[in-house]
This record gives sequence, C-alpha cells and structure tokens, in this order.
Amino acid sequence: MPLIVISNPYPIENEIKIIQKLFDAGLERLHWRRPNEDIETTRKYLQVLEPHASKIFLHQNHQLKDEFPIGGLHFSSSGRQLRNFIETSKPCSTSVHSEIEISEISRTHYAYAFFGPVFRSISKKGYHPAMDSSVMKKVFQNSPIPLVAIGGINDENIILIKNWNIYGVAVLGYIWESTEPEKNFKKISTIYHSFNSV
Repeated sequence: MPLIVISNPYPIENEIKIIQKLFDAGLERLHWRRPNEDIETTRKYLQVLEPHASKIFLHQNHQLKDEFPIGGLHFSSSGRQLRNFIETSKPCSTSVHSEIEISEISRTHYAYAFFGPVFRSISKKGYHPAMDSSVMKKVFQNSPIPLVAIGGINDENIILIKNWNIYGVAVLGYIWESTEPEKNFKKISTIYHSFNSV
C-alpha cells in the first residue's frame, strides 16, 4: 500500500531539494508528471535523482526507462493506447475516472490505477467527486484492479477512506501547495502507515 507523491506539474523553487528530503523521510514512490516537459529536462532531473530512480514512475518521456533504472511508467487515460506500443517489464499504472473505465483495464498491463477525486481537489480548483462517497467506497471495494485514491486528500480526511480497500494514496496539492511540504508529508505518512499497523 504505497503512499505516492505526484510531482508539481511545473517546476517550483528548491524542488529537487524538497524531493530528496521527502525520500529521506521515507517516500516510497514519486510519480513524475510534467505534461509539457521536454525529454532533456526530465533527463537532467533524473540524473540528480538517480539514487532514488527505482521509486520513480514517469508519466511522460517514457523512453528514459532505457537510460535510468526507474520504478515504472504511468499512462494517462487519454494516453493508454501508447501502452500497446511500449515494451517494458517494469510495472505500469494508469488513471481511471469511472466504473466503465475500470472494467476495461487489463491487470496484465497495469499494476494499479489512480481513481478520483475522492475529495474536492486541492490543486485543481473546481474539481470535485463525481459520485457520493458511499458509492465511491463500493467502487474501491469491488474493483478488479488495485485502485489508488487521489484528489483532495490531506491529514484530516485521509481517515475517512481507511476502510475503502484502497491499494494506495496519492497526494499532490497537499504537498506542493504547502509552505512546509516535508512537514506535511511526514504528518500524512504517519497517519497513513498507522492504518497498516492496526
């Protein structure tokens, strides 16, 4: 049950130092999502973060899997067709937004899928859950593929999804829109991992 941090979609000040501190604090998986980033820029980031490469999933510039020992690849819902053209033994993930999409995902292609938002998004203003929480809980519990909860999750509401049969949790805005990202990570990590110790 990984606690996943998704990178900010655009560079921010001291970003690499912050990410390195998150890894030092126990970050298990980082999803590098930079929709408009060219391959050379991503390559430079990976060169610095290479000691942690096995914990990084790339959302773009997938060809860098041949240069770095990255942990896996992510394919957006609109980019899933690319999965059929990329040969890799690394685990892959994707994003889904409905029960219909979930039913169409192959376990042979994807280790897990992001599903949400489970709460009102922090980073995407106006982006809120498309279904009632009781319905969403059933989606997680009945999914044939492991689902990672995403969207609006923070240290106060994460407890509400404790019993949803989630495979993992992904956070973005809670980390990157904070003035103390490392502190926030440690706080939510402690709470999240206490779920598994009960």
